[in-house]
Amino acid sequence: MTTLYPGALDSYSTKVDGVDDVMAEDINDPQDAIEALEAQHQKRSLRKIKNGSGATVAVNKIGYFDVAGDFKTTTTASLLASPWAAVISGGANNTQIVVGQGRVTIELTANCSIGDFLISSTTAGRAGVVAAWEAAALAVALTANTSGAGGTCEAMLFPEIGFWVGFGVVVDEVRARNGDLALGDTVGGGDVDVNINDGQFFVQGSDGSIHIGGTSPGRPFTIENADGSGNLIVSIVSSPTGGGFFDFSDSPGGLGLNGGRIEYDHNTDRFEFITNGSAAAKMTIDSVGRVGLGTVTPPSRLTVGAGAIEGSEMTDPTAGAANTYRIFAEDNGAGKTRLMVRFASGAAQQIAIEP
Repeated sequence: MTTLYPGALDSYSTKVDGVDDVMAEDINDPQDAIEALEAQHQKRSLRKIKNGSGATVAVNKIGYFDVAGDFKTTTTASLLASPWAAVISGGANNTQIVVGQGRVTIELTANCSIGDFLISSTTAGRAGVVAAWEAAALAVALTANTSGAGGTCEAMLFPEIGFWVGFGVVVDEVRARNGDLALGDTVGGGDVDVNINDGQFFVQGSDGSIHIGGTSPGRPFTIENADGSGNLIVSIVSSPTGGGFFDFSDSPGGLGLNGGRIEYDHNTDRFEFITNGSAAAKMTIDSVGRVGLGTVTPPSRLTVGAGAIEGSEMTDPTAGAANTYRIFAEDNGAGKTRLMVRFASGAAQQIAIEP
């Protein structure tokens, strides 16, 4: 028979972690103690955990461990098997996880490899994070003290987050991966406003309108010289054997059935105007200013291909500048149309008259 020393009942009650003396008054009944512990743990959740087993967690692993020793194990194998312990593989330079005050800290023994994505602690174990970031809700670094050139990171979704970036962000195709770079509220239709060094690029989320130089696009595409000074120049640069195009189409994907095009052809050094989806230009202006209507190789200042030139009667024009002439049609006063030429001197000559 076991003899109890004085105070044994109180000591046992303490060891069962605050179980009421009434629930543990019969210390010779282990079942009562077990039921008391079960009742207690049903009323509260496990707050924090630590490694109470003495087992070593290997480098490159992230683990969650038992704090109070309630689920203490003695070997790494049993630690891995415990439902209260989870181990996740990490990157080549990750060490172990440290839990404290509701936050998770990832500590490193070396710099992050290119391609790693690190969420660092706001207190200790920072890698490549300056002291000014301590107050941030989230600190992010691609590699220790570098811009992460050539690295990649997997997408992470947060309900709401904001942060300021004071370093360069490089999107590189060193690794053959495809994906989208999404800016703004891609679900709710928010705007994207990029304003760098007093220049601005704005995409309106409601309809996709773009405004370069401002934030109020009145049309699907607006370019504005924001400071109002100087000229506004839009450059289209192509190869010496190619061309620059403006396409007008009634369907996506290029020149449609009823589409048109304005092109500068560097092979021939001329502007070409194309209509109705045709491959041939309907009007051209060559490098010396010759205009062709219905022809792409005008030999004179104005060349009209097969077809007629039509005009309307007008009142007698005044004389032009020196060494010029004006051709016009007028009523001869008797109901007939006549074709006239007026010279710089003011003299006019009939060329032909309606029969």
